Amino acid sequence: MKAIQRRLKELGYFTGNIGGNYLTLTEAAVRAYQKANGLEEDGIATAELQEKLFETTVGSSLQTVSSTVNATVQVGSGSYLNLRASANASSKQLAKMYDGERVSVLGEDGEWYMVSYGGKTGYALKEYIRKD
Repeated sequence: MKAIQRRLKELGYFTGNIGGNYLTLTEAAVRAYQKANGLEEDGIATAELQEKLFETTVGSSLQTVSSTVNATVQVGSGSYLNLRASANASSKQLAKMYDGERVSVLGEDGEWYMVSYGGKTGYALKEYIRKD
């Protein structure tokens, strides 16, 4: 249970202390994850949920960069780019990044960059990030 709580916390769904107990906060985090990932919202950490939950860590193709690369968000005036919890358009939104804002690129995962922005680490689509 601690591994599930830890992963849900990494993805921004679990806000409690990692204690290994399946209580209200854990169930709410599981439900939120299920909703965001198109799974049945029953609050139960099924084998299917656990497989999906850990697939981005186990099967990830993330390649880290040798040194942090500074970059700029380019989405057009008045628009924003979502910073996501994982390299998936349906994962939890961590922040909104507006045109011209600065980010640090930490790695790449397919069509996504892992970036640091506003004290948070998450994923953004490469096509909207211009490296310096």
